[in-house]
Amino acid sequence: MTQTTAWRRHRPWVLPILFGIAGYVVPLLCLFLLERWIEDWNGSIGGGLTTLVLLLMALVAPVVFAILAIRNGYRCFRAWRRTKGKYTKKEARTLELATQASNAWEDARRLRSSLVAHQVPPVLTVWGIVPNQGEAFFLDAPAEYARYYGQDVTYWQRGSVYFGRPSFVAAGLVADAVGNATARRKAEALAREQWREWQVSRILVSNQRIVCNAGGRNLSFYFNSTTGLYADLVGKALVLEFESAEPLMLHGIYVPQIAVLAILNTHGEQALIDHPGLAALN
Repeated sequence: MTQTTAWRRHRPWVLPILFGIAGYVVPLLCLFLLERWIEDWNGSIGGGLTTLVLLLMALVAPVVFAILAIRNGYRCFRAWRRTKGKYTKKEARTLELATQASNAWEDARRLRSSLVAHQVPPVLTVWGIVPNQGEAFFLDAPAEYARYYGQDVTYWQRGSVYFGRPSFVAAGLVADAVGNATARRKAEALAREQWREWQVSRILVSNQRIVCNAGGRNLSFYFNSTTGLYADLVGKALVLEFESAEPLMLHGIYVPQIAVLAILNTHGEQALIDHPGLAALN
């Protein structure tokens, strides 16, 4: 390692130490020189204020720069440890997830290329799901699952009877009105259409359907009943609409592969090249 490289690596924590030392020495040196050169320095109002400021600088600067040196020194230490392949549990987990995401993305690109070349991907043996006639499964991976729908929500309204002084009765009625309005707003928020049932599910994709294990049940979403498909591979999201079922959203690092198979089975082979949702795989 050259001296220049070593200095760049240690500069973030060395400079704060040097500034901290300077921040302690310089104010005291200025105070010493001013007291020697100016007569009656401490007796003047300006001299007293300046002395106080210089003393505060001498006390505060070392503490501030010491904190910066410790923080930056730890960051430099962690960066050096990472170059040696030593990671904290959080860093190791982050690196593992990034590697999985990169591998899943490359798998999606290879899957698309093989399908464009009319190569059939390997067929998976799936237990727990009874296949239909002529059905073959090609993907088994986890993803976040959600459905889009509204629901009926029941809420209670307060209607108490108050006796006593007029101010007490008025306060009680106002409290009831506020409570009822709050309950109504919460019920309306819960009832409106939104994405619900968020959970990580096992996703199986065949040449006929997508099977999601949600809430302990295997739910089938057939491609021949799909009326809409929206793919955002950069955002790792896929939305499917159906004739007689609530829209389905899948999200996760394996969604690009799911989207490739879904687009093939809903739009045909040419869509693997032309569909804008797969443009990110180019």
